[in-house]
Amino acid sequence: MEKAMGKIMTAAAETRAAAGTMTNFRWKIAFLIFLISFVAYMDRVNLSVATPVIMQEFGFTKIDMGFIQTCFFASYALMQVPGGILAEKIRHAQDRGFGYSLVVRLHGPDCLS
Repeated sequence: MEKAMGKIMTAAAETRAAAGTMTNFRWKIAFLIFLISFVAYMDRVNLSVATPVIMQEFGFTKIDMGFIQTCFFASYALMQVPGGILAEKIRHAQDRGFGYSLVVRLHGPDCLS
């Protein structure tokens, strides 16, 4: 069975190559996935990098800043499940950008915690 599938897949790849339809689209998708992952990582790390400036500007102690960061990261983690459920429900809407922006906006209360 596996040999038959391998032959079919090889034949399909040869047909696409002969027709000149092979593209580098997969590399574009891989780059976009990398870029999205990088931005998501930077969103999470950004507060930690800004901590010294925030402490100095608002006069927070290390204990105050630790509490603020704990509230931020705990609410960020708790919003992952409801945000994912909402994204799945909104995903079927015509304007997908709106659904994504709404889910991102749900993380706004993180900053107020």
